[in-house]
Parts: sequence; structure tokens; C-alpha cells
Amino acid sequence: MKNLTSHVLSMTVILTIIGGLLHRINASPSEQITFPSGGEATVSCPPFLGLGHIQITVTADGFPKSSEGYQLFFLTLLQP
Repeated sequence: MKNLTSHVLSMTVILTIIGGLLHRINASPSEQITFPSGGEATVSCPPFLGLGHIQITVTADGFPKSSEGYQLFFLTLLQP
């Protein structure tokens, strides 16, 4: 019989959202997530109001990844 063990990862993820007209958007929510090794997790932030170009940086376990988009009031559109 094989010894089946489940490896679970836990880490803190920080979202940094900056930009908008007059650089008024500045949000940095963080979340502790737990997911199986090799799995995926979804991170979200509370809705925020803004207008203009934004930059979103996700930092997980010290490794940042950035994306750009546009904020139209409560709607966030990410560039591909």
C-alpha cells in the first residue's frame, strides 16, 4: 500500500493596486491563502472606485508579478 500524503501550501499574498486619475487609487489588501501543492488559488480584493490607468502587482512568497489595466468606476479591465 502506498503512503499517500497531501502537501498543502500556505502563504501570504499581497495585491498592490495603484494609478488612476491624479494617482488617487492606492489599495494594498493582503490575504493568507492555503491550497494543495501544484494547485491554484484565487485572490480577490474588495471593490474600489476609480477612473484611469492602473497597475496591479501580486506578490506571493516574495515574488512579484505585475499587470496593467483600466479602472472605470467599479469595473476593472485588465490588458492581455
